[in-house]
Amino acid sequence: MIEFKIPTSNRLEGLDQLRGIAVLCVLLSHFSIAISNQLIDIQNRTINVGTVGVLIFFCVSGYVIPWSMRSKTGVTSVYGFWVRRVFRLYPIYLLVAFSGILYLGDSSIVSTIKQTIEQDPLGYFLTFITMTSHLAEKETIFQGLEWTLAYEMVFYCACSVFLLLSKWLPTVYSLIFIVAVVCLAVLLPDVLVRTNTVQKFFFFYLFFLLGLVLYLHTSSFIDEKLFKTLSAILIITMCARSYLWYAYWGISYITLAFIPAVYCFYSVLLGKIIIKSKFLVLLGVVSYSIYLTHIFIPHNIPLSTLPPFFRFIGWLLISVFVALISYKFIEYPAIKVSRKIAQFSFSKGTN
Repeated sequence: MIEFKIPTSNRLEGLDQLRGIAVLCVLLSHFSIAISNQLIDIQNRTINVGTVGVLIFFCVSGYVIPWSMRSKTGVTSVYGFWVRRVFRLYPIYLLVAFSGILYLGDSSIVSTIKQTIEQDPLGYFLTFITMTSHLAEKETIFQGLEWTLAYEMVFYCACSVFLLLSKWLPTVYSLIFIVAVVCLAVLLPDVLVRTNTVQKFFFFYLFFLLGLVLYLHTSSFIDEKLFKTLSAILIITMCARSYLWYAYWGISYITLAFIPAVYCFYSVLLGKIIIKSKFLVLLGVVSYSIYLTHIFIPHNIPLSTLPPFFRFIGWLLISVFVALISYKFIEYPAIKVSRKIAQFSFSKGTN
């Protein structure tokens, strides 16, 4: 029997709760597609729960990335952060990618990937290894899930630059930085570049900034008044961006999802909603593994004889089981190695 203990040291339980909620939303949306196309149509005409989950993930990243860049002594360590990120993200990412290619064999997805590699091997390798395949419009074995990874990687880079510069201008720079991006989010897509991809990029970036603003406030970099002002600007911008989409295309999967996502994020982290669920914490801890692997489960374990509700529960339990094994034997050992490397490098740098 496999024993699994939730690691409690150096973790923020509220963020794990939010990750658990977010991954449940993503599973509900993706598994509902496998059950019935009508279920996803209903979501797209109301609130797409999968999009709600993704937006919560982005908010959480905006908070946890700058938090994880700071050591216990309060010193910003961008190098240590990147060491931990590489060991956290890549072992399971590479394993799932290569295993998926071997398992799916001659499927249309694998054929498309092989053709792309033959046409541009270096370009494909670079975008794949930097997790930016979505931005380069290249197919991967993750069947569309890689788009969130690309956004995360862009934010990691932006946050690294931001924290390095904030050593000299913490409050003023944060204000200029956030307002500048907000202006771009509102104006650039419609004035200069009328493409859906650019509009989405700036819209989703607002959620990273929302998390960053809350981190700056809870870490006493900005006061209550500035926190409320920046939060209001970002949320108003989200409303404006959503209204423009509604004016262009009517109700879609992205129109209203930001409302429950923002409410959930602020409510949990500001203590307005208190959730005590070990299962949600567990889901949050292994959410990355669940996200990368769950897309393969409905097609390979159809459970077609079960009613829809029990099919979802079955896929959920299988997803969690696979993620637990992955976390215990692949991710957590890599995390421990990364911590030792980061601590060793930091101690040498301070001597």
